[in-house]
Amino acid sequence: MRSSPSCAKPGRDRHGHRLSALIVVLWRAGLRINEALSLAETDLDQRRGSILVRHGKNDRRREVGMDAWAWTAIEPWLTERVTLPVGPLFGVIDGPTRGRGWSASAARVELRHLALQAAVRRRFVPHQLRHAHAVELLHEGIPLPLIQRQLGHSHLSTTGTYLEGINTEEIISTVHARRAPVMQRQRRPRPLVGTRGSAAALPRRGPCSQAKQQPHLSDAASPNQQSPVRHRTLPERIGASRLKPQIVQ
Repeated sequence: MRSSPSCAKPGRDRHGHRLSALIVVLWRAGLRINEALSLAETDLDQRRGSILVRHGKNDRRREVGMDAWAWTAIEPWLTERVTLPVGPLFGVIDGPTRGRGWSASAARVELRHLALQAAVRRRFVPHQLRHAHAVELLHEGIPLPLIQRQLGHSHLSTTGTYLEGINTEEIISTVHARRAPVMQRQRRPRPLVGTRGSAAALPRRGPCSQAKQQPHLSDAASPNQQSPVRHRTLPERIGASRLKPQIVQ
């Protein structure tokens, strides 16, 4: 009878603790398997919650973070690791090479056996845990540039390929649950008065309004300025001549 996925767990001995710690580092820190197997004990800083990757892809160096739950999960292996000779974090436990680096091929074999015990029908590779780490960070609202830095990608497009594992139903339900758009009334722009070249924007004035228009201050004559000579009209001249007194001889 096959065991359920929840029952398939690594053993509680040293080998089981080492395998559990490797899965946690691959999953919760998003490391490549070669990066994880190259870690030393001094590369872990539990106080800051950081892991120093000295030899990443193309031998690039970076620092990543890991959550508090993951640090608690790898604590049993860290306790066992103290009893082994100084060396890599995930070292060989038994035999003449005790304490030396654990090979990637041997680690993949144990991970594959654990997947078979968990009734995983598809072929399991450790890199799937790294993809799961990227998708979970996106679900938690972590910005894409931070995910790129965590995974150690040179290009953001590479990080985008990791997120192709999102389920189609999840995309549909997320977009379907969007709120309705807020429609705003568009106000007609008011005409600009006094703008050069915009005669059409000036308000029209009728003949009555033009008659009531006050003269501009610049049109008023100053005290020192002589008023222009006004010529009398013909009716005014006739009226003035009648008012002159006639001399009786």
